[in-house]
Amino acid sequence: MNNKGIRLETNKIYKRIICFGDYGIATSVRVIVTCCLIVFFTLILPNVHVFPYSDEWEYVDGLAKTSIFSNPEWFFIQHGDHFIPIQKFFQGSILTLTGFDFRVLIAANFLIACSIVFFILKIAKQYRGKLLFGDIFIPLCVLNFGSGFTQWGFEFQFLSSVFFTVLFLYFVMSSEKSRNQNLMGLAFFSLIACSLCGVNGLLVSSFIGVLFAIYFLIERIKKYHSRHYIQYLSLSILVFSNVLIWIYWIPSAATTLTPSFVKSFYFFRGLLNSSLVVYAFDNALWKSMVIPLLFIMATIYFVRSIMTKAFSEPVSNTSIALIGSLLATVFCMIGLSYGRSAYNSGWSSGLEMHYGFLTTLVPIISWILVSTSSKWSLPLGFILFLVYANAFVVNANWRFQYLAESTSLNNKIQAEIADKSISAYDIANKYIKQFYWQDTPDIKQNIANGIDILRSNGGFNYKAN
Repeated sequence: MNNKGIRLETNKIYKRIICFGDYGIATSVRVIVTCCLIVFFTLILPNVHVFPYSDEWEYVDGLAKTSIFSNPEWFFIQHGDHFIPIQKFFQGSILTLTGFDFRVLIAANFLIACSIVFFILKIAKQYRGKLLFGDIFIPLCVLNFGSGFTQWGFEFQFLSSVFFTVLFLYFVMSSEKSRNQNLMGLAFFSLIACSLCGVNGLLVSSFIGVLFAIYFLIERIKKYHSRHYIQYLSLSILVFSNVLIWIYWIPSAATTLTPSFVKSFYFFRGLLNSSLVVYAFDNALWKSMVIPLLFIMATIYFVRSIMTKAFSEPVSNTSIALIGSLLATVFCMIGLSYGRSAYNSGWSSGLEMHYGFLTTLVPIISWILVSTSSKWSLPLGFILFLVYANAFVVNANWRFQYLAESTSLNNKIQAEIADKSISAYDIANKYIKQFYWQDTPDIKQNIANGIDILRSNGGFNYKAN
């Protein structure tokens, strides 16, 4: 190829990127994800604490003394409000292989979050038939360095429920595109996995399962078309599994507290913009309006473009799955607000880090729905990009400042854990805030027991040099 031909090809690529066609947007997203991976694994993860925090001490007591397969009942014991056998097996396996280096859980969390970005991008393209400029906000929203899953391995519980919801959407759309009925079966089995990611996942899965059951029933009554038996069978297994989990579910003491309506309302309002994480701390009025307005627009789109068809022609599985996942996420937020507002004494700044990722699909799915046919998709996408780009920068700055303040202390604690001449209880008592969010004698003793277990059964991080 001569110089003129090279220039022409270069200009074509340049124009495609500048015009933000599919190639330019996909390339932009890949660049953002790659940069996030590099920054996370080189600057953030090496400075995160090796030792467990809060609920993670359960792994030490449950697995460090024995083989992961010698205590199978442990995987199915309810943790607080949650059945999380997938998390226990996945994270327990990783910890056993790495000598209980809890940074590895956070690394796995971040890689799963990256996969969520690419699944969502495929979903957006399949639903609309193209990518749009606003899709660039998706990695900025999902890979936020302030999110709980980037700081604490146990946040996998929330991350995984979002992952399996997105996987459900991906299989539904792939099934419709390829006309492969078996993929719908995989979609419903993804929701069964979601149900095993704690009550948050169970609420989402139950809502979507009931919605599809109603939709399939309407189809049969109106005789739109018959479905392959695998869809009815997999949906029936999903509904049966969810009923079974709800029957065996035992609410924790925190859930049985009776909240006031006011506290629940403010908790829900706090959740609405918590995907901004640290950027939402100042609770500026405009920040509280962006996501609710986007959700309202998506709801209007749904009412206008889907419900009007429901009485004359069948609605696609994809449309039902998208709006169902959006409403199921909001339903989960309502349940969370009711179940946790009394325990947390209402909403308080900082809860965005813990619960924020559960709300991530609200702005993302709302954007996908609204941008499908809206003439305002370009300015709306630009606004979302600016909001989440600012949020990303604010969160990154906060994270680096936090690491600067905490890294030396974490290294000191790790050194003291490795030094068997120092009493485990003295370490637990001295650094309780770094080990747990509560401070009681029982918790300190449990942590001291965990430190002794790590010293004898943990990897090189817990051994003196």
